[in-house]
Amino acid sequence: MYSFTKLMCSTCGPDVALERVVRGEHERLDALFEESRRALDDDDLGYAVRRFREFQQGLVEHARWEEQSLFGECTRCGVSGVSQPLDGHRREHQAIETALADMAERLEAAWRDGVARVPELHDVFDALERMLGDHFDAEVGDLAQPLDRTLDAESREMLRTRLRQVHPEKR
Repeated sequence: MYSFTKLMCSTCGPDVALERVVRGEHERLDALFEESRRALDDDDLGYAVRRFREFQQGLVEHARWEEQSLFGECTRCGVSGVSQPLDGHRREHQAIETALADMAERLEAAWRDGVARVPELHDVFDALERMLGDHFDAEVGDLAQPLDRTLDAESREMLRTRLRQVHPEKR
């Protein structure tokens, strides 16, 4: 499992690009998502539910950090071409949170009901994976890269500090 502390230690320092931080965070979340998928493939719904809930919590925290920190910096700095994508990212965050809640509910219901195999959940995982892949790519291009070109090292470190504050210490 990916460690948030390890991620942050590998992405600290004044010369580290926000793109690297955001991509590292996406890799951590992808690993949790894949653990849940593998558990589903292995018919271990209890483990799939736990990993998916951890993934869900991490993704919601990640979106909160983006909205509270990156969006504000984009607006403050007047990063060109980002005002429209910010609204799009907010709508995508809402759609993703809804999809995550639906998936968690389906997983938990199957586990609670003692269902051994849930083939339709694989399709839901696939759709969610496509949605997240597109969203993650857009975050890097619309948020991280423009901010890297605009912000100084001190401002980038401030954003990394905010990310560390959003995540619980247990990681």
